[in-house]
Amino acid sequence: MRNIIMLLTAAAIVVACADETHPTGPASGSHGRSASPNAQATAEKAPVGDAKPVDQVGFTKVIQVMSAPVVVLVNNAGSATATCPAGTMAISGGHQFTQWTGSTPAQMTMNQRNWENGWVVTFYNQVPGATQFTFKAIAYCAS
Repeated sequence: MRNIIMLLTAAAIVVACADETHPTGPASGSHGRSASPNAQATAEKAPVGDAKPVDQVGFTKVIQVMSAPVVVLVNNAGSATATCPAGTMAISGGHQFTQWTGSTPAQMTMNQRNWENGWVVTFYNQVPGATQFTFKAIAYCAS
């Protein structure tokens, strides 16, 4: 039974990955139905060749924005926000340590998109053996 399922799965994958294109709509020609008189092309509704978009769709550019460096002293917290420029949207982010001498990692408490179209990162530096460090928040902004 397992072999039959594996063979059927493999056959489905081969068929799905075939290079031939198959129409997904009804075949052209008359099948006893006539075209609606309202289905004719007009100046506002001209037919579109291959149904391709005529203008750009989706994001075209992603840029990286970094915050100013934030120093986090021992037994303190520090937060940094990288804000995307006008006309862009924060889609991801993170952080970068710019000065780190310790061997014990600090506790990250926030690493997320904020409501002002940027990325916010917060660390608490209260773990045993902590040392002072500096970091920046990073936002990836799409336009």
